Amino acid sequence: MASKNCYCIELLVSAGPRKGNYTACSSARELGEDVGGILSFPDISFFWISDGTSHEPVLYEFSSRIFAQDLGVCYRRAALREYKKNAEASSLKKILDDMFEDVEALWKERLKEKWKQLQDDQQEEFLEKLTLCGDDSRRSSWSSTLSGGFIIPETAEIHYFNAGDSGGLFTTSADDQVILIKPNRKRIFIAIDWLPGNEIPECTLIRQDIEDEIGSGEQIRNFAFLTDGNTNDLEKFLDTVQGMSIRGISHI
Repeated sequence: MASKNCYCIELLVSAGPRKGNYTACSSARELGEDVGGILSFPDISFFWISDGTSHEPVLYEFSSRIFAQDLGVCYRRAALREYKKNAEASSLKKILDDMFEDVEALWKERLKEKWKQLQDDQQEEFLEKLTLCGDDSRRSSWSSTLSGGFIIPETAEIHYFNAGDSGGLFTTSADDQVILIKPNRKRIFIAIDWLPGNEIPECTLIRQDIEDEIGSGEQIRNFAFLTDGNTNDLEKFLDTVQGMSIRGISHI
């Protein structure tokens, strides 16, 4: 039977100020574009790490940093629901499907409530801030990387996924060699669209085919996931450590 005792730890990090001029939004909610967390039970531990794209614009409560935070919150909630149903037999694909559905519903509700709060002239200003497309429609989108999965201590199994410019690695007790999880540039996007003739804009989550990026490993000894930072540097680091032992990495 699944234990009710658990630990949940989430860390939000601001590595630096936004790029460019973002004086239109100075809310403290704009802090914390790097999000990482662990939801740990005696028989399974879930983990996640997301990194909002820092150069994308801010539109009221809508930004890549808030999107990254929402991905973390919804992943944790979806993982908890799945654990209560299936414990260590949890399905990572089911967690991801539920998470995507929850994030999109959250943003749809947030957009709906924001639209109600705006006066007519403010609604026009809102639409003008969306990027004009060739067919006179308007769209703005925000993106984030997201990596995560879960570890089963008893069997030393890892089940993981990686969406975007982040990456990771793990070693096994069999040979202690480093197994890489490389960046794939399949970031997760969410967009606000407005079409001519529509009274209100709509919100849509754009998920790339990250099912191909779900993987697993056995006899896990160590594992690590990294936010993208500078993607070229991350890929160079991962290429450097490929095939090395975990002891070798400590000397890099």
